[in-house]
Amino acid sequence: MTSETPASVRAWWTAPVTLWGGFIAVHLWVSWLGLFGPGFPLGDISGVYTFWAGHAYAGDFIVGITTPWVYPIVALVPILLSGVLGMANYVVVFLALVTLVDSIVFWFLIGSQRDARHAAAAWWWLALLVCLGPVSLGRIDAIATPIALLGLLFVLRHPRTAGALLALAAWVKVWPAALVGAALIAVRERKAVLLGTLIASGAVAAIALVLGSGLNLISFVSQQTSRGVQIESPAATAYLWQAALGVPQVGVYYDDQILTYQISAPGVEIVGALTTLLMALVTIGLVALGIHGSRRGADQRTVLFALALAFTVELIVFNKVGSPQFMGWLAAPLAVGIAYGMRELRIPAIVALVMAALTQAIYPYGYDGLLRVEPFMLWLITIRNLLEFVLLGLAVRMLWRAVVPGESGVRVEESPDVTTNKL
Repeated sequence: MTSETPASVRAWWTAPVTLWGGFIAVHLWVSWLGLFGPGFPLGDISGVYTFWAGHAYAGDFIVGITTPWVYPIVALVPILLSGVLGMANYVVVFLALVTLVDSIVFWFLIGSQRDARHAAAAWWWLALLVCLGPVSLGRIDAIATPIALLGLLFVLRHPRTAGALLALAAWVKVWPAALVGAALIAVRERKAVLLGTLIASGAVAAIALVLGSGLNLISFVSQQTSRGVQIESPAATAYLWQAALGVPQVGVYYDDQILTYQISAPGVEIVGALTTLLMALVTIGLVALGIHGSRRGADQRTVLFALALAFTVELIVFNKVGSPQFMGWLAAPLAVGIAYGMRELRIPAIVALVMAALTQAIYPYGYDGLLRVEPFMLWLITIRNLLEFVLLGLAVRMLWRAVVPGESGVRVEESPDVTTNKL
């Protein structure tokens, strides 16, 4: 939407009734695809979450409380809430819960004014959900991501609230902790962000311990380290091609403990460890660059959104775990950055939509072909994984241009307060 756009079109495009109509249509469509479309995109909900919730309601065990668990403890809340109407209605209730959370965040995102930037952010987020498909609503990430988006939306105006929201999101799924890191580096009111984070985390830990979690509170850390290289991760791409070419001892297998498809090959454990090392090294570099920019007075919005995007993408690129819902994480840094008028995020936003569309083609529709290492599916996942590196490069370039003297070229449109009118 440009300044040359006719006023009537702009008024329609930014009107709350149009935006909410789009929100309802997108969530109905994506939910319908998950429930009735091809493939098995809601398998985690119907097969895994119902298992955990069913045993909890039966009084057998409660994951994260009486037994170790792969997720942080707050993820238990939506998983249990979705079972209040019985296991037969579990999937529909879960999708309704996700839609409710999304609607609250959407309300804050669009604001009460007909502002083109906020409307663009909202439409882009809806486009991401459509491109990614049913998995965008059908994982526990669909609860963590909108909460993280809301926290990032508040971080420059209400840093303490933002810190609490980002911490809450990280206690659902770990990755929003990266946004906390970006805020602590870039935002001038970093002490307020830290205070909100500590208060929320302390409250979560206290409640969990009172409920009897003990060390199971942090069991998700050890549970994650036992994973192998999953087939959708960038680290697995070369192995998939080797399997397709018939290289001996290279193949795909199903891990009954982790419930994922992983790579079997000589030395693959070393590759998995190297990805973790690379993630740590890249993180150190990004932190150093961000701190340098903050100290020399670089624009805090530019540093914030460049770091938030870079941290998020590197968690995908250098992760031995690969899952389709990871693409949904991009909603937080990109949608909020668009709302704040970060023009350099336009190309990354387009790249992210392409990545999401390719991901939907891979899962759920072409997943069987991927397991059979069919060349067409291998090309799709190879292109998708290469675009992840492209997106990381764009984020690093944005950060570099903001913090290195003589490289400034980031354009930021002044944006009115996107949150005050709703607090």
